Amino acid sequence: MSALSESISQRITLGYLHSHYGLELDPAFAQDVTVTSIADDILSVRPGSLYLPCVGIDSKVSEESQLAALEGPSRAIDDDTESEQSEQLSEVDQAESESEPSHVNNLPLLIKQAELRGAYGVVLPSSARKEHLQAGIPLLYGDLEPDALGQILSNAAGDPSSSLAVFVLAGEDVSQEAADLAHFLHTLGNPVGLLSAGNITSLDRPLDVEKPLSMFDVQRALSISLEDGTAAVVIGADPQTLQHQALCNVQIDVLSFPTASAEHANKSPSRFHEGRKGQLNAAAQRYGFAVGSQMQVARISDSSDEMARQALGSADQARIDRLSLNIAMTVAAGVKRSHIRSALEASQELA
Repeated sequence: MSALSESISQRITLGYLHSHYGLELDPAFAQDVTVTSIADDILSVRPGSLYLPCVGIDSKVSEESQLAALEGPSRAIDDDTESEQSEQLSEVDQAESESEPSHVNNLPLLIKQAELRGAYGVVLPSSARKEHLQAGIPLLYGDLEPDALGQILSNAAGDPSSSLAVFVLAGEDVSQEAADLAHFLHTLGNPVGLLSAGNITSLDRPLDVEKPLSMFDVQRALSISLEDGTAAVVIGADPQTLQHQALCNVQIDVLSFPTASAEHANKSPSRFHEGRKGQLNAAAQRYGFAVGSQMQVARISDSSDEMARQALGSADQARIDRLSLNIAMTVAAGVKRSHIRSALEASQELA
């Protein structure tokens, strides 16, 4: 399921969505209606939710499968609901199971389900306006671009990435590198959250989210991590961890490409720079983050290599490369080398 619910910190009115994002509101007098959660699948809709069934960005649950998931005994709602409402839900589920409606005809059923589950509004694509859909709750029509949706979700979550040090490692499979960096930051004395294919945690607490993470999941996890008191969050940007556009409106402090960084010694500075630029553009396009002046792109250097060798002694080159990258990323974040050396010495004494 994908939803911003318990972590939502900023209440949003339907009028705000109309005025700031151009969504057409029906009825117009519903501008003061305030939503308390945002969900993109029907199973996550709760009283007060704004439901977005057609966001079109790698949704984990398609429109048809959302309806199918409601069939059978597992469709119970986790909120306190009236028995009459539950009977109505069963009737809608039964009607859907007896036929196979088209894409358009599914929308009335999803709207009805959302209404019965307590949603305060539903966002639909502009093309649905011509269907003259009837509902007992407000409907909003418009085509949200990923950037706009990411901004809505980030605002609702309280812009958590602006208050956290966000480290991102990008590649095809970077779960181990992400775990290593999270452990290293913890060694330096930082409370850390981790979003990777291997683990999704806030401090030592696992978070109940399904991988790969949508932008809903990422904003929720960042908000929970901030509330738990973490200072930094490490994100593994790979297909196993993140959906397309999952990092929209996430402010990244330090980014690195572990594979490219490890190969730096075999390339001239100009060739490395060109390769890194291509990787950066491809990653930004895939995961939706903005490449801003505040973001540092880190790679291992002679200086970080030397610090890693001093700390590890005669360790193999792979271990040195991993530690060197961790050092380079923390230095890029503004941590002093003297602090890193002291932490490495202390950890070696305890080992």
